[in-house]
Amino acid sequence: MDIDGVRSALTNEISPIQVPADGNKLASVLIIIYGHDPMILMTKKAKTLKQHGGEISFPGGKWQSSDHDLLETAIRETTEELSLSIDRGQVLGQLDNVTTLNSKYTIIPFISIIDKIPTLKP
Repeated sequence: MDIDGVRSALTNEISPIQVPADGNKLASVLIIIYGHDPMILMTKKAKTLKQHGGEISFPGGKWQSSDHDLLETAIRETTEELSLSIDRGQVLGQLDNVTTLNSKYTIIPFISIIDKIPTLKP
């Protein structure tokens, strides 16, 4: 499937305001798809982290009270982790929430498709 097909399949309504369920904490990630032959950007968490250390992940993190909503969380965390700026207009959809069993997070994944990514910081 080419990038236009991916874009068409993943474009849907975005609901960035969520209420935590079952006492879980809220977090969000940004699934960034880029390039003509679609590729997905993933990161590797530092092994020194208390939770999820050394895991492969999407850029993102936990919601902070200063965040307007969970989309802002995903965008802020992506900028902090990778120095990659994505704006709200580049986010075209959202996937179903995922709940982690070990750390009790409800994670909201958002989808962004961009033409290319710049050289990222290590």
